[in-house]
Amino acid sequence: MEKVNLGSSNLLPEEDLYGKALYDYYNGKNADDLVINTSYGDKEEMPVEVFFRDFDDFPILEAIAIEACAGKVLDVGAGTGCHSLILQEKDLLVNPIDISPYCVEIMQKRGIENVFLCDFFSIQKGKYDTILMLMNGLGVVGKLANLSLFLKHCEKILAPGGKVLFDSSDVSYLNHEFGIEPTQDYIGEVAYQYLYKGKVGNWFDWLYVDKDLMKSLVTDAGWVFELLFEDENQQYLASIQKKNHNIL
Repeated sequence: MEKVNLGSSNLLPEEDLYGKALYDYYNGKNADDLVINTSYGDKEEMPVEVFFRDFDDFPILEAIAIEACAGKVLDVGAGTGCHSLILQEKDLLVNPIDISPYCVEIMQKRGIENVFLCDFFSIQKGKYDTILMLMNGLGVVGKLANLSLFLKHCEKILAPGGKVLFDSSDVSYLNHEFGIEPTQDYIGEVAYQYLYKGKVGNWFDWLYVDKDLMKSLVTDAGWVFELLFEDENQQYLASIQKKNHNIL
């Protein structure tokens, strides 16, 4: 399989602790000690086996998202390719992308085609009918202030009538659960840091946006917001399309 980059990745293998853990697990090694630090003070273990699920193991939210994909699909932050595998089996043309060299290699070894090592914002070509961002995929936006840039970039690479499918969450519970004092920053702007086998990664920003705020912001920017699913934990799946595009 030819390795072609749509863009670039600044992530070096020695810095890619998340990808290394997935790569170890894929190759039959113990990867139980992948841990993530959070800016709100919690430390969480990351069960890597969740990234190797089959369709039957997907939560309802992800199953709905897969069924909503159409045409040419860009799978952003594809990880091990569990969603891209299903889309490929459905005979959809899917381009999985990830910034992790380890994840890209895993996907290629799993037989997924058209895999690219790149950052979402570096993509300069391709007209996609669906941009898929699952497993809190909207987090790559990083900060609420970056949302307008994100929407402009999506518009640039979407085909007429194209849509963005993403999930996110209302994490306002952090105020109560972790005693976070209200500040001028939005509660959904958090940061994470991976730890794996004695190594410590760099901190990175991650964004969660509650559905009401997301609907308001994208509507003001000229997009149509459609809520597709919401669970009891206020995690939701939504679709957005530019108003002046033809609906699929």
